[in-house]
Amino acid sequence: MKFLWIFCFLSFPLLLKSKILETTTPPKATKKDKVILHHGDKRVDSFYWLREKENPEVIKYLNDENTYTQHNMEPFKNLTNEIFNEMISRLGKQEDSYPYKMGNFKYFSKYKKELEYPIYYRTHIEKNKTEEIINPNLLSKDKVFFNLTSIRISPDEKRVGFLVDTTGRNFFTLFIKDLQTGIIKETDVKNIAENFEWANDNETIFYSKQDPETLRWEKIFRYSLNSKKHTLILHELDEKFWVNVRKSKTNSFLFFESEATLTSETLYLDADAPKNPPLVFSKRKEGHFYKVFDGGDAFLIKTNLDAPNYRLSKTDLNQTSLEHWVSLVPHRKDTLLETIEQFKNFIVMKERKESLISYNVLNRTTGIQKIIPFTVVPATPYILENYEFDSHKFRFSIESLSLPETIYEHDMENDQQVLLKQKIVGGNYDSGNYTSLRMFAPSRDGKRIPLSIVHKKGLKKDGSNPTLIYAYGAYGDNINPYFEQEVISLLDRGFIYVVANVRGGSEMGQDWYDDGKMLNKKNSFYDFIDVTNYLISNDYTSPKKVYAWGESAGGLLVGTVINMRPDLYKGVYAQVPFVDTLTTMLDPSIPLTIGEYDEWGNPEEKSFYDYIKTYSPYDNIKPQNYPHIYVTAGFHDSQVQYWEPAKWVAKLRETKLDNNLLLLHTDMNSGHGGASGRTESLKQLASGFSFLISIEKNSIFK
Repeated sequence: MKFLWIFCFLSFPLLLKSKILETTTPPKATKKDKVILHHGDKRVDSFYWLREKENPEVIKYLNDENTYTQHNMEPFKNLTNEIFNEMISRLGKQEDSYPYKMGNFKYFSKYKKELEYPIYYRTHIEKNKTEEIINPNLLSKDKVFFNLTSIRISPDEKRVGFLVDTTGRNFFTLFIKDLQTGIIKETDVKNIAENFEWANDNETIFYSKQDPETLRWEKIFRYSLNSKKHTLILHELDEKFWVNVRKSKTNSFLFFESEATLTSETLYLDADAPKNPPLVFSKRKEGHFYKVFDGGDAFLIKTNLDAPNYRLSKTDLNQTSLEHWVSLVPHRKDTLLETIEQFKNFIVMKERKESLISYNVLNRTTGIQKIIPFTVVPATPYILENYEFDSHKFRFSIESLSLPETIYEHDMENDQQVLLKQKIVGGNYDSGNYTSLRMFAPSRDGKRIPLSIVHKKGLKKDGSNPTLIYAYGAYGDNINPYFEQEVISLLDRGFIYVVANVRGGSEMGQDWYDDGKMLNKKNSFYDFIDVTNYLISNDYTSPKKVYAWGESAGGLLVGTVINMRPDLYKGVYAQVPFVDTLTTMLDPSIPLTIGEYDEWGNPEEKSFYDYIKTYSPYDNIKPQNYPHIYVTAGFHDSQVQYWEPAKWVAKLRETKLDNNLLLLHTDMNSGHGGASGRTESLKQLASGFSFLISIEKNSIFK
């Protein structure tokens, strides 16, 4: 492998620099100045017109950028293919998922050779008969984009419903398959959100519907498979709230949830009586966020009322208003309660302290709590399929940056733990060849920023190691250090890979999130820079040996960071980056904008306008040298519109002073998640990684 890689670079033409950077002219978007006035402040946006999705000139520009990217990536083609083949080899053999029990069946999926999607099966427990449920590979034929999701078995186990999107914009159609006849029928439940559930009569479906323009999930409908009638059940008028429907674990209730960033409200309905009107569980109160779980003989509630890190309460099934809630587990200042998995006699609480996750088992009879031990520390655990309410066995997995997914079953009655399966990683992968560790970097204001690091064993801390730092830092989302087989291609070529839990996530509790959003957002950027400086000062790497990687809101992060400190980074990989922050947040007609006010602030208020303007990546591009940059976009992206990365690249080309590579690839057939299918998505990642490796290893780019 090493010799192939060296040969790949030695074979580059000596004149590659002039071929790419001098004789190949990058696309130049036409400047059409648009004046934007707000709060007496004048901004001139020369590339605002790239929002005109149907404009042939826009399409031509995007295609020109794609052609330019393809031309400049041509010298990396062998390396890209090599990395892609490595990623494919690590997918391993035709490995089945580990079966899980639900009702009278055990369910599992498996990939077959050269197929893009897993095939879903089930085995009858008593009859020991296996049958195919869904084969997405057949349904996806002749589809440029295909996403099958939300597989739901009917309560009588005779039918399965599932959702399909063929555009990449997350507008789904409901299909129903008769599992006795094998007949699949497309329903007239179309253009819905990725959310539906069965009622217990096996003929009623509840689903969420999004606004076609803003994409906000705003309505819940009841639909009869027999009468084909759609009935509106809930219409959320507050534009900051999103709705969804969720079925309880005992299958006794349907929960209709309206949620904003800071506030929630739940309605509930007896799943045996789907035509009844739903009841309000507890009226919404600004700043009160709660989530309801079915505990069988009582409701269980995760609530932040007087508990920023959340506490666990319960209430009787017929007394759901707030005054009846009784505390089960009090608020803890140093521990965040993320969620629970409920059983008849136990509650498993997923908790986070000092960025590490633990599972705390509460015995509902004795009140005794016990932490489930993990075989590897630090590790990232995940709650797996636990559909059986009347069970004392809890299934979970653990993994780390170097440890593949390892599935365990923990007996909560006797504390015995059984290893069920460890994921097979092909390509001669050996976890013993790598070192993963966790540490904290100091921030400029005295905070401790959690870092997870992985590299090959034998690494020398002499400042010579190329280092890729990944971060997100938004929405309170926790970026856990999980096993990413794709990153092995970087590690095997001498890279260090770092996951930085900057502020804006909740890895260190609710305060960590609050301290990285709204008027505190700059802490996310400062943390990323401070992490970089920490790694440099501790001789892991050195300036111009560091690379930044961000997706979506993480793209905003790295886009801002390279405006502030471009001297620290040699290259950037920005996937569907949210970089036109101020203009987007000023336009409530753009999908998702209004619901984002609680995250970034509403720039119609001058304090937020002024603050966002100081960091918005697009607005803060300046005449200076920038790193090499590889940018991706999705033409049908419903979360970060394609024009944000397109405008960003156009303005960078107009302004920056260097001759470093700046490449934009827009997938004209996909949305926010990129290409569908397991191998197509790997192709995109292989391109991004080969870009970084080529810049690092080839002297012509220095």
